[in-house]
Amino acid sequence: MPFGMKLRFALVMSFLSAAPVMALPRPDLEVFVASLDLDGGRFVVTDPVNISNRPGYDSQPAFLADRATLIYAAGVGAVPHAVRYHLPSGKTTSIERAVGFSPTPGAKDSTVALVREGRVWLHRMDGAPVRPLIEVTGVGYFAQFDERSFVLFINDENRRIVVHDAKRRQTLNLATRAITPPIVVPGERAATFAGEDDDGRLSLSRVDLNDRRLTRLTSIPFATSGHHAWTPRGTVIMASGGTLHEWDPKAGGEWTAVYRFDEPELQSITRVVINSTGDRIALVSAPSDETMIRNARRFSNEAIAAHDAAGAAEHFTDEVSITRGNGVTIRGRDAARKALEEAFASSSGIRYVREPESIEISTVGPVAAEHGTWRGTWTTTEGAVEMSGVYMAMWKSETTLQATRDWRIHSELFVTLACEGAGCAGAR
Repeated sequence: MPFGMKLRFALVMSFLSAAPVMALPRPDLEVFVASLDLDGGRFVVTDPVNISNRPGYDSQPAFLADRATLIYAAGVGAVPHAVRYHLPSGKTTSIERAVGFSPTPGAKDSTVALVREGRVWLHRMDGAPVRPLIEVTGVGYFAQFDERSFVLFINDENRRIVVHDAKRRQTLNLATRAITPPIVVPGERAATFAGEDDDGRLSLSRVDLNDRRLTRLTSIPFATSGHHAWTPRGTVIMASGGTLHEWDPKAGGEWTAVYRFDEPELQSITRVVINSTGDRIALVSAPSDETMIRNARRFSNEAIAAHDAAGAAEHFTDEVSITRGNGVTIRGRDAARKALEEAFASSSGIRYVREPESIEISTVGPVAAEHGTWRGTWTTTEGAVEMSGVYMAMWKSETTLQATRDWRIHSELFVTLACEGAGCAGAR
């Protein structure tokens, strides 16, 4: 895929992921925490730990000022909720009443603000709602400097960066075509964000609140989601794949690759967050290809068990081809969804469980092969049915709107090898 197209994918995902109003499928992401060593000009990351470690969406981490807590957004559905992670103990606490994206610690870590349905809502740290934080709608991301001063990413077709005065209820537009949240520059009344230039490439820009000034800082020459972090030494860190790049605004010049991860689960990093003391780093990354495929298969099984035809069909490409165990072939995602709906309506208690035995990722193209066994159970007017057999699936990888990979089923071949139960004769 051309570089410019990858950038457009990234910016559109930023638009969608900030404050969705539809039940869109969330990308499969994980949150990692690691130790960071910045002493003597070093940049060394050690002991990364997956603190979310489950299928589904886990992202948007933020460190609390107490240096002991991290908060992030988690959820399989369209809108996640806040989760608190205690670094010394490794204990995770789900704050299910604090629903929304971009959980951001408030004053003295006693509150948390989240974006939900285009507004910023303030909650107590136990999840109890307090009030809307600002009277602005269409917000995708936000950065707060004091009780009245905000920089906002507005979720509209222009993807605007605006300065907002909550006391006067005044908003000033400063930029368009942003793709990331505004990130507070430590110790300054300023924020930075990544956005798209006229030529379709990315650059890093800065907003100064005191004089409402916008400054383009530097171009971004690598494929990235654009999310970045400021270090205590005054530099910017941004990820591309499994590599962290650093840029020094005092020195200017080019970005420098400062760290490369070897871990398979850290090859699609979309977010980087560094705590105020520079000894901890949080990373968000898509899982390995095999893990993503196994997770997608698990979600597909769960969708069928819930008789959610649309949910099961989300894992297909538009051109999917499915050959059933009886030899009948279904072509196209819409046809596959319709076939599932008809099956759910005609038979009771349908369950299909596909269990992958091996997954092989191609070295020559964006495809993978899944081999496994399957078992289907349901009840007809003639009685119970339990069929089983083997299957093979081809998965195709696409670059997602967040510049990561997304695996979907392009074809499936099921072979029925056995059937048990009184309803088998009528099921063939």
